[in-house]
Amino acid sequence: FNSCDTPLSEYVPKNDEEKKIIDLLNTYTDARNNGDMNTFTSLFHDNGQYIAGVGKTFTKSQIAESKPEWWVQMGKIRLFNSKITISGNEAEVSSTAKWGKGLSASPYEHVATLVQENGKWLFLKIRTGT
Repeated sequence: FNSCDTPLSEYVPKNDEEKKIIDLLNTYTDARNNGDMNTFTSLFHDNGQYIAGVGKTFTKSQIAESKPEWWVQMGKIRLFNSKITISGNEAEVSSTAKWGKGLSASPYEHVATLVQENGKWLFLKIRTGT
């Protein structure tokens, strides 16, 4: 690992909204890493999408119907160097993501667009890739 990487667990939120977003990201990585599709799906807005680096787009209903094995097959995902930008009820989080087993993890771009509804942040879009 690059010694300059700051893991999500060490991100210091600047305010309560950033704390909520960090909590959402931690729940997301835990659910995805453990194949907890109910929790994973619940983090997405009804119009939410996950755009995988391989070019495949998943809607919220497709995520709910997908097999947990597909999400965990590459190993655990970890987020680093996250930058949060909040504008009203929308936010964007850009991170470096690594997945894989041990030190062989390959870094890639991970950008999440969020929307806040009824005080709760939800993923509107997650885009992964290089």
